[in-house]
Amino acid sequence: MCSRVRLGKRITGAAGPFFVAFAVILISLGTVCFCQLFRVSPGENPLTSFQST
Repeated sequence: MCSRVRLGKRITGAAGPFFVAFAVILISLGTVCFCQLFRVSPGENPLTSFQST
């Protein structure tokens, strides 16, 4: 029984960094898509620089 618990902790502990990296990639991709969608230049405020076409 102890070996199953230890194995489960080892698997989930090893998977943690992959989930963190996946979250960072998704957040970065979302930021890039937002900037392309609203054409926000670095340093601009997206709320005041919005121009409707």
